[in-house]
Amino acid sequence: MPFLKHPLVRAVCLAQSLILMVPAAPVYAASTKTITCDSRDFERVRCDISNKSVRLKRQLSVSSCREGRDWGYDKRGVWVDNGCEAEFEVTQDSGLSNGEAAAAIIIGGLLLGALAMGDDDKKAPPAASSSATMPPNWAVGGFRGRNPSTQKNEDLTIERNGQIKVFRQGLTVPGQWLSGQQLSIQNDTFRAERISGGLRLIHASGPSSDYFLLD
Repeated sequence: MPFLKHPLVRAVCLAQSLILMVPAAPVYAASTKTITCDSRDFERVRCDISNKSVRLKRQLSVSSCREGRDWGYDKRGVWVDNGCEAEFEVTQDSGLSNGEAAAAIIIGGLLLGALAMGDDDKKAPPAASSSATMPPNWAVGGFRGRNPSTQKNEDLTIERNGQIKVFRQGLTVPGQWLSGQQLSIQNDTFRAERISGGLRLIHASGPSSDYFLLD
């Protein structure tokens, strides 16, 4: 199916396949943070923070910090009393199960990769033949020579990008540099050779002609 060739579609399909490999058990990913709660003036103080569990990490006060009497917690926060001041390590749910968190990372990475691939595809220039647009330096420029078929002078222009124009009897005849020293003018193929002051075009099945660089 053509639509499956799009990198974004392939990434989503791969992500869905990987999600099916993640265990379905709802074990939720947890994160921890440290907070300080202080019973100033020996009054009961509540520090609001949603949590899964809390443990006393480090006592900061001279007054005792005994769980159940001087400090405690519920799902909405931690409380301290009787002059207790301490640091508490709070464990919180991330809101995503381990499987969901892994799936989110997988999908995010694949989508970013797909977007980058798609962007690279848009930026990639079309493939070109290795020498179609690269005539040798000595063959680039404006030349004048005599056409052996018409026995009349004509002007030949070869551009750096390989485009060729021949001004012949009031008409412009197009051409193209092919490869190596091969070029075509209209329907004829020639081989170019360097000569003093210009170049020689040798027809595949006919006479050759010399063209000299214009000042």
